[in-house]
Amino acid sequence: MISAVLLVTGGLLPLGDDPSQAELGREEARVSMERGVQWLLDNQGEDGSWGLPLPCHTEDTGFAHLAYYGYREGAHGVVLRGLLLAPETPEIRAALERGLKWCLDQKI
Repeated sequence: MISAVLLVTGGLLPLGDDPSQAELGREEARVSMERGVQWLLDNQGEDGSWGLPLPCHTEDTGFAHLAYYGYREGAHGVVLRGLLLAPETPEIRAALERGLKWCLDQKI
């Protein structure tokens, strides 16, 4: 989820001065952003959320539950920001509204 947002917001840039890591041209950057947005749209839950409601991976077992939920809510804010930066379409608008509703419905 975070990688898709970073693609949308331009947060994934080549590291270092390695000449083999050529910069993206405009068209490649546009295609990457569109793919990131589409991934976010395709992976949004019916309740408006992204990701899983409970820690379920072995690497998640060290999380305190409140920390996991805090991380999840913060990640949703990053996703919503990424969608806000994308050119508005009816599909993106609907995903934003569902995602914002999910965030507002959470108990803090």
